Amino acid sequence: MFNTATLGVVLALVFIYLIYSLLATLLGEIVSNLCDLRGRYLRKAIYTMLNDDKTNEAFGKAFYKHPLIKYLVPLNTIFHKLPSYIRPASFAKVVVDLLRGETVALGSDVKPLISQSLKNNHTAWGNASIGGDTLKYLNSIWFDSQGDIIKFEAELSAWFNEMMQRTIGWYKRRTQVILFFVGLVIAFAFNVDTITIVKRLQQDPKLRDQVIAQANAFVKAHPKLDIASASPADSTAALGKRLQQQASNLTSGEDVVKLNDVLAMGYTKDTDWCPFSNPLMYAGWVLTALALSLGAPFWFDMLNKIMQLRGAVAPDKAQANNAKAGAAAVPERNRVG
Repeated sequence: MFNTATLGVVLALVFIYLIYSLLATLLGEIVSNLCDLRGRYLRKAIYTMLNDDKTNEAFGKAFYKHPLIKYLVPLNTIFHKLPSYIRPASFAKVVVDLLRGETVALGSDVKPLISQSLKNNHTAWGNASIGGDTLKYLNSIWFDSQGDIIKFEAELSAWFNEMMQRTIGWYKRRTQVILFFVGLVIAFAFNVDTITIVKRLQQDPKLRDQVIAQANAFVKAHPKLDIASASPADSTAALGKRLQQQASNLTSGEDVVKLNDVLAMGYTKDTDWCPFSNPLMYAGWVLTALALSLGAPFWFDMLNKIMQLRGAVAPDKAQANNAKAGAAAVPERNRVG
């Protein structure tokens, strides 16, 4: 069972990770948007659905040339060249449009047009070839819908939603890699050495209490963690300004500085940079980077859980101490046995 001192060390360390992971998460978000990471992974998912293999990307390219998708990208943008979000209904409509054709008379029956496109293995709009496995699945859901366009679009939307669940996993794994390298830069820049920090927290109760006091103040000031993700409509300048404001609101612009001062982190002229004579410093940076790669929401949730556990342990210990004190105060003659 953890004692209060051990819980205090863990709580202080988790708070330190939270503050620096806030910075890492925001920087990682900026890097992801500059690299258009959301748009790239969305395109990867749609290409996986619509293109049978990498040698035949005609269907996927035709999808992105459709006006509904093409104009989701902000005009005159340098970094965002791909839409970062597409609604399932929009995906279904574009696929139906490509299958039925670009010029359809008002009131005409589009069922034969879609059937003909699937039979010819080519889209009527753009004349893009439809690959084997993609064609098989489209034929399957077309058969299941019995030629009902509304049901067919619903099946396409469900297919898109299932694929997006996988895409979220791909994206999270990539962002964790980005967060690791961002965390490594932060650990180096601020000399956030996990091994050294743990030693100081264990050896100095006053230091530990100072960090815990900061953690309590932070949780009271921010009962909910709010880091908004980028919107497809955000320009790079607007995104940077919004993320900077969020960082300021969440950390009051001072928490990182306070932690550096309290923990006496940073560099001096006596800092030993040689990895062979001081390998623990480099190992401590790597541990910090691995921790920060988990992201700010993870550490905020962990901080709340540990604070609740510590709050439950403290009253129990106080009650036990009171019971011992009460027993010691009873006169010897009044004790039984």
